[in-house]
Amino acid sequence: MVKKVNLVLVGGGYWGTKLADEYIRFKQETDCEEFGFYGIVDTDKERLSKIGRQLNLPSSMLFPDLEECLRNSDVDAVHIATPSETHYSIAHHALLEN
Repeated sequence: MVKKVNLVLVGGGYWGTKLADEYIRFKQETDCEEFGFYGIVDTDKERLSKIGRQLNLPSSMLFPDLEECLRNSDVDAVHIATPSETHYSIAHHALLEN
C-alpha cells in the first residue's frame, strides 16, 4: 500500500493562492488517495483569512506559524511559494523539523 503524502503550502501571495487552488481542484477532480492538501502557511493573518474565504478552506487548514504546522507529524511535504530569498531558510527549517 502506498503511503498518503500530505503537502503544506508555504506562502499565500499571488502564486501561493493559485497553487492552493490547483491542489484543491486536483484533489476534487481525481480523488487521489495518495495525496492530501494539508493547508497553507502565511504569517499575514489577514491574508490567510482572505485565502480561507476565497478557497472555502476550514480554519484547520490555515496556519499563521510555520513551526507549529511542521510539528504535526501528518505533514510530509512542503511547497514553498514565497519570495526567492526566503526559500533557503524555510527549506532548511522544514528539513530540520521533520
